[in-house]
Amino acid sequence: MAEKWINIHENTDLHKGDIVKLDFLLMSLFDWDIWYGVQMAGIEDRIAADRRFTLLSTSYPESGLVTFKIRVDENPITVLAIIAIIVTGISIFVVFKGAQQFVKEVSMSAVGIKDVAEQTGTTALQIGFAVFLAVVGFVWLKSI
Repeated sequence: MAEKWINIHENTDLHKGDIVKLDFLLMSLFDWDIWYGVQMAGIEDRIAADRRFTLLSTSYPESGLVTFKIRVDENPITVLAIIAIIVTGISIFVVFKGAQQFVKEVSMSAVGIKDVAEQTGTTALQIGFAVFLAVVGFVWLKSI
């Protein structure tokens, strides 16, 4: 399975197990690493205090851009709710830049009959009947 990140909107509903990356631009009157560190620690504490999700990682602010990688533990929750928790109570300016959601890509060799049936619109009964006919046909041809 390959990893893939897709862009999502702020109003996207997230469910238990979903993983998202949220990008923010941090701006401040001061350009001090310590200042950014203190602010980042405050944000991380607020995220950790909320039981609806878990902070998986935080990137170091490069050129003011920081990324929070978060896993949803309770559903439903919108991306906007997570953004609100990050933005509230900060003494630096924070601008939301975008969100991405982690999706898994499955190769066709790993797809089961049920998944193929869903993709083609074929019911499991139709697939079962086709397999039954193939077996009957094989037995009949073998008996000739």
